[in-house]
Amino acid sequence: MKKILSLVAAAAMAFSANAALSSTDFSSNNYIQEWGRLKLVGNQLSSEKGEAIQLKGWSSFGNFTENCLTSTADLTAMKAWGANIVRLVQYPKEGQKFTMTQIKSYIDGTKNEGMYCLVDWHVLKTSGGSACSYCGNPKNIKSDAESFFREVAQYVQQKGYKHVLYELCNEPDEGIWGDIKNYAQDMINLIAEYDRGAVVIVGTPRWSQQIYSIAHGDMIKSPYTDKAQVMYSFHFYANGMPGDENAHVKIMDNEFVNACKSMPVFVTEWGMCSAQPEAIPNPGFHDYNKGNSDKFWNAMGGMYGQKVSWCNWAYGNKPEGASAFNGGCKQANLTAVGKYVIEYLGGQPDVDIPVGECYGNCYEFSTALTDGNDSYFGVEGFNNGGEGVGYHDANDSDEETETQPSEKGDGCQAAVAAGYSTFRADECVDASGASGEKGTFGTGYSIGWISTGEWLRYTVNVTDPGYYKVEFGTNDADKLGGPVVFEDVKGLEIINSDIDASTNTENAMIDQIYPDINLSDKLDVGWATFGFVQPCAEEEDPGNYGICLKEGGERTIQISFPDGMSGTLGSLRFTYVMPYTGEGYKGNNVGVQDAAKVSNVTIYPTVATEQIFVNTPVSKIEIINLVGDILISSEEKQSVNISELAKGSYIAKAYTKSFGIISKQFIKK
Repeated sequence: MKKILSLVAAAAMAFSANAALSSTDFSSNNYIQEWGRLKLVGNQLSSEKGEAIQLKGWSSFGNFTENCLTSTADLTAMKAWGANIVRLVQYPKEGQKFTMTQIKSYIDGTKNEGMYCLVDWHVLKTSGGSACSYCGNPKNIKSDAESFFREVAQYVQQKGYKHVLYELCNEPDEGIWGDIKNYAQDMINLIAEYDRGAVVIVGTPRWSQQIYSIAHGDMIKSPYTDKAQVMYSFHFYANGMPGDENAHVKIMDNEFVNACKSMPVFVTEWGMCSAQPEAIPNPGFHDYNKGNSDKFWNAMGGMYGQKVSWCNWAYGNKPEGASAFNGGCKQANLTAVGKYVIEYLGGQPDVDIPVGECYGNCYEFSTALTDGNDSYFGVEGFNNGGEGVGYHDANDSDEETETQPSEKGDGCQAAVAAGYSTFRADECVDASGASGEKGTFGTGYSIGWISTGEWLRYTVNVTDPGYYKVEFGTNDADKLGGPVVFEDVKGLEIINSDIDASTNTENAMIDQIYPDINLSDKLDVGWATFGFVQPCAEEEDPGNYGICLKEGGERTIQISFPDGMSGTLGSLRFTYVMPYTGEGYKGNNVGVQDAAKVSNVTIYPTVATEQIFVNTPVSKIEIINLVGDILISSEEKQSVNISELAKGSYIAKAYTKSFGIISKQFIKK
């Protein structure tokens, strides 16, 4: 009991310097808003205002099947349990990677949650089935790292984000500090072109353990430290090595303690288990050391000169001591280690986890969906709410169990118990993985065993009303066939149509569209490998078939399968073709946009009368808080009184009669 009380007390102390953050309701916290762009004050990682802070959270398990970070919905759970950062592990080798779409989705998701995001280039010499003997020296895979970090940093610059940190090399080999340092300096130059001043973490020799004995005497200096906040990583495993459970405690006492007193330290990876569980016969989930974990957790709390930020390995369900889950990746399946880590985070394992309508980020339809875009519509991301709300499945079982040898019985939980389905384990939609030519395909999942009358629902944001071409992800092992219908649950019209962008016309309106089933000529990507095929009007003559969204704003789209569907449906890809301006058209294809971008339209406050005024006729004005709650709504008036609003930031949203929907953020002082 004393240990638990000490954890809670320490967590309360950590929050005392940040009074605006709750130490009990983590879900309400916005760490980015409170701490801003992070920087170093001496060796201490600090807020934009210079206050000492401590980031803490989980590391993903790469993009292996044991990874439980499968959508941005998992970020909500992490935050509710006390995490304020997530580490995205990107292995350099093909087949183990996240797609760049997934990386960007998690960067967006952490921003939406108010959490920080550490993007890790997972340098590591490996053997066995995932062998990469040359991956322990970052210079050997430098060109891949340059491409990866350039795309990430460019995206961060494009979005104006300030919450992304960069881990340049996870666990480099021993005896190569010169190579590591030269590589890191080049990466700092590259990242600074797009995200100057960001926190950059440099891996240290011998699996990020020789932080003091090797790296301290030859640290990176100006001009590189003028371009980035340079920190150094240390890794720790509480149950040591086979035959010596205290092996890493000894390393901690020398390397970590001395480093904390003299250089900026970030523990990008630590686990409660042993460092080499594969070397222990049948380690299972009991391979962990609570006593040594407590020692290290206390050491990171400020005992040796700085509060050290950390990411725990790992948010996964691999049958080993590091894992947060055993079986399905859900709250009920937390391991003892998973619960202990939540206590280290200051949270409660049984806390109520908020559930929104969307499963993770809501999808957005906009002109940004161009030809060749890598923004995929994940069919597995149907709305929360279960049967009859987010989806309809023709039966209450997971058909995957029918093709797998199992003595667990029937039903969704049988598939989970048998180890065949851990994604969205409480629901009966038959989701499984999807692989393409270069590893994960689309968002990484597909839907199979689609029966007559089944459907899936998705809440989306339509920024730019118009025509969108659709392509279907599938593979040439399970040939996809059967009609698909797109419709709007709330009755707003969706046209399933043949689109001709060259003449800016709609050639035909049809009730349903079909994936092209002539895959032998159209999809040449290898057996059981996913790729995209175009839709047809009647299972022939592929064309630019897609949907037309006439109105902007939030929509709930239902994808229905009236005759069922053979084969396996992977991610969809939508491409913006042209605006819609025909019958029933509402707005001028602006959707919801910033008022400053619409000529001759202004939303502005009048200080003397505490009014928000719009200088064009409107059907409605709404005042919305940053959570999305509508606080004030006024119809057919060009002004609205805001005198009753508390001080803070709000959004004024105007439904104009000539310029579509426009919005502007304002501050009530």
